[in-house]
Amino acid sequence: MVRFSNVDMKKRLIAKVKELRKAPDRYKKVSLAHDVTPRQREIVKNVRQKAIEEMSNEDTAAGNFRIIVDGQRTNKRRAIRIPLRD
Repeated sequence: MVRFSNVDMKKRLIAKVKELRKAPDRYKKVSLAHDVTPRQREIVKNVRQKAIEEMSNEDTAAGNFRIIVDGQRTNKRRAIRIPLRD
């Protein structure tokens, strides 16, 4: 875990996350994510679970989608279904 005293430095680092795809092999397993509080994690978990339950009630096969929660840094969280590739 890394903590920054300067928010601008954190924003610059997070903005360059996509460049890790082109990094040498020894950096391929590095991942970066915003830190969230336990309460925020619980809210995201509930939003995701609700979306999964709604999908299981529909005719859509739940196994064909990945659920991500958008808006984690705002109070406008929403679940998004992303089709899995074959």
